Amino acid sequence: MGHPGQMIGWDDPDRADDAFYRLSKDLSGVPVNLRLVDGPRRPISDAERRVVYAIASALTESEAAEALGLSPYTVSDHMKRVRRVLRAKTSTQACVIALRKGLIA
Repeated sequence: MGHPGQMIGWDDPDRADDAFYRLSKDLSGVPVNLRLVDGPRRPISDAERRVVYAIASALTESEAAEALGLSPYTVSDHMKRVRRVLRAKTSTQACVIALRKGLIA
């Protein structure tokens, strides 16, 4: 991948994906399959943004539902849509992508 501190070629998606994967392996010792995305297919709604924020804050879907005054099914549905919009395979990956894209802070 080059020398330490060397910029990787962001114009080369394969090298960038590999770099993100290597970085993701350091997150809590659990490999996370991160991948670059060009951007959301559509903006996420305010309700979806609140749910992603709650999940990114380490709440379970049940805890997020209670904290937000929503049904657990609604929270689950919002997370499914967010994963689809952000092209994420898992809720954790969706949270990481949302943080990196500035959708939540």
